[in-house]
Order: sequence, then structure tokens, then C-alpha cells
Amino acid sequence: MEVPIIVAIISAATAIAAAFLSAAAQRSVKRIEQRFEGAKRSLAFRSDQLAKLYLPVSMHLRATRALATTHYEADEATKTEIEHALHEHNKVIVECLLGSSMYLEPDAPESASIELLEHLLQWETLYKLKYQSKPAFSHPIWAEIRRLGYTKFPEGVAEHFHNAASSIRTELHSELRVT
Repeated sequence: MEVPIIVAIISAATAIAAAFLSAAAQRSVKRIEQRFEGAKRSLAFRSDQLAKLYLPVSMHLRATRALATTHYEADEATKTEIEHALHEHNKVIVECLLGSSMYLEPDAPESASIELLEHLLQWETLYKLKYQSKPAFSHPIWAEIRRLGYTKFPEGVAEHFHNAASSIRTELHSELRVT
């Protein structure tokens, strides 16, 4: 008679232990799923950050630097074409800054957003005055920016976008190799 009671007690204890283990495993699985979802969201955000802001702005800034460098030695017709090309690149940068500024790193300098945007919007205004309205001046737009005391291209902003794009790209590649 004592054996069936002992078996029943052992069975009950085993069932209770199994229930506790099952509950603990479910909590553990839920935590793992939450961490996985968080990592997925983080990876998606970093991918968007790179694709929608840092990489396009970085590449367009590289193009504008190359164009601006050739501007100084060019003839008048070429200077005009360069200013038109600069206008197109600047428009893309402004669109990226206005549409994707939420992706700016929290510690990004103000020159990477406010000062750059201010410079590009002033550049756009002078471009329109020079080419779309009655020509108000004939010298290069950068010279007019300087003459009027407008905001010049902020120092260090191109490097910020290049470095951030490189850092995010490296981080994403490392993360993708791990998963």
C-alpha cells in the first residue's frame, strides 16, 4: 500500500517540476524572441540610416567636392555646367536632410544638419537668382555667398558623413557575418 502512495507523490512532484521547467523555458524563449526582434529592428534602422541618409549624402558631398575643385580652373561655359551639376547634387542632399534627418546620429554636430541645410538653401536661392530669375550676378555662386556673408559650407561636415557612413557600413557587415 505504501508503494502506490510513494509513486503518486513522485509522479506529482515530477509533474510540478516539469510545469516549472516548462514555464521557465517559455520565459526564456520569450526573452530570446524579444532580443531577436530588438536586434532585427536595430539592424533595419541602421540599414535605413545608411541607405537613406549617410551614404547618399556622403556620395553627393564627394561629388560636389570634386565638381567644386574643377570649378576654379574651368572656362565660363564649364563653370556654368558645373554650377548646374552642383545644383542637382545639392537638391538631393537637401531632400535627404529634410526627409531622413531622424536618422542623424544623436551626437551629430549641428554643422551636419542645421548649418549644412542653411548653406544649401542659401546656395539654392542664389542659384535661382542667377539662372532662373533675371540674372542678378554673373560671378560664381560661391563668390556671391562669400560677398553677401552667407553661411559658407560648414567645416568637417563632409568628413562627418563619410566617417559615419563608413562606420555604419562596417557595423552592418560585421553584424551580418555573425547572423
